[in-house]
Amino acid sequence: MKLRRAKVIWMSCEGTGKIFQFSVSPLLLIVFLGLICLCISAVPFLEKGVLSLKDRIVNLENEATSLKGEIAALLFLKEAVAQIQENEEILRNHFGLERYRSLEKAIGLGGEKLPLKSWGTAKNSNERKLTEGETVKMAGTVRGSLEGKMKTLISDHESLSRLKVKQVEVWEGTPSIVPLDLDKPRVSSPFGFRKSPFTSKMEFHAGVDFIGAKGTKVIAPANGRVFNTGRDQWLGNYVVLHHPAGFKTIYGHLEEIHVREGSEIKRGDRIGLVGNTGLSTSHHLHYGIIKGDRAVDPMQFILDLKG
Repeated sequence: MKLRRAKVIWMSCEGTGKIFQFSVSPLLLIVFLGLICLCISAVPFLEKGVLSLKDRIVNLENEATSLKGEIAALLFLKEAVAQIQENEEILRNHFGLERYRSLEKAIGLGGEKLPLKSWGTAKNSNERKLTEGETVKMAGTVRGSLEGKMKTLISDHESLSRLKVKQVEVWEGTPSIVPLDLDKPRVSSPFGFRKSPFTSKMEFHAGVDFIGAKGTKVIAPANGRVFNTGRDQWLGNYVVLHHPAGFKTIYGHLEEIHVREGSEIKRGDRIGLVGNTGLSTSHHLHYGIIKGDRAVDPMQFILDLKG
């Protein structure tokens, strides 16, 4: 059966009265209508694909923003690491440890790990726009180079911090001030050999005698513990302190003793009053330092005595 041609008539909507007509093949018309139906049915799928693509673009933009922030933080950390390394060199030179690679092994300190403060975020970020590939590559490179440095620096700073704590303990436990509450203390008899005021013979004086009025406060020159107190025929009323830095200090001829054996004391605490007890010719304080098992000159440890 031979298909007839279809006649299409189109009339203008503008009111001109013109009429257009043309004839088409029915098969072509069917194909055209089928394409129109196919396009109409594909619109929802195309719309969904467009929305999915938009979401993907938004996610990529968010990831790029996050990576740029990470790069900015890593650049900040890189500058911080450089500053820490410079400070570490200063500390190494201060403690005489510049030739050691491992501070923990060199110092030989124990103890718990010290808490570290959190790093702050970078305020000044890099303004140059980076592609996603450049951002990821830079993040990986900077992170990899900083990780080893940060681990080493953290370990070194923990060692230096423990060393600092240990040195503070040593300093606080080392007798270093005049053990009298006086503005201008005076020495009546130094450490070493002297002519005895009682026998007129040369005898070794194992301490320093400070002139002080009766009742002048005798204070601890360092942190420590009261090792012993008592009365002796030569020293009279006396106190012996034990200090954690390896020293013992002796205070003789006291009028009164204000501490008890075993009590903990801090630098500057009152331990007694100047007196004239024992083998003494006047009111004064006999002050001695024992390091190990030897008497040493107290004057080489006193830092606040002028003149």
